[in-house]
Amino acid sequence: MPSLSASFPRAFIATPAHHKLFITLSALLTLNLIDAFATLFWVNAGMATEANPLMNQFLLINSTMFLIGKGILAVGGCLLLWNFKYHPLTQKGSALATAIYTLVCFYHLSAFLIFQV
Repeated sequence: MPSLSASFPRAFIATPAHHKLFITLSALLTLNLIDAFATLFWVNAGMATEANPLMNQFLLINSTMFLIGKGILAVGGCLLLWNFKYHPLTQKGSALATAIYTLVCFYHLSAFLIFQV
């Protein structure tokens, strides 16, 4: 009987489409993390406010709650998308979300360059 570690990756990422989705969701989580820390920087510097009302409530508690809440929601969303990996819209929806977060991260980067922080 083969070991679980030898068969897990093949079962987890069964097709090229699953591999693409896995990469897309990994990028989405990475971009979400960048956005979280950049948002904390701008809010703590007094140069921005959190636009998302739910995330703003976490931020009003403290930075740690904000990071935990944002992380839980991001991972939960990615797990939900992964759970529906066979649905035709999942690939497109995750690509759209990744594109939006990419733009948000470029926005943060441009602000860092403009304000030279």
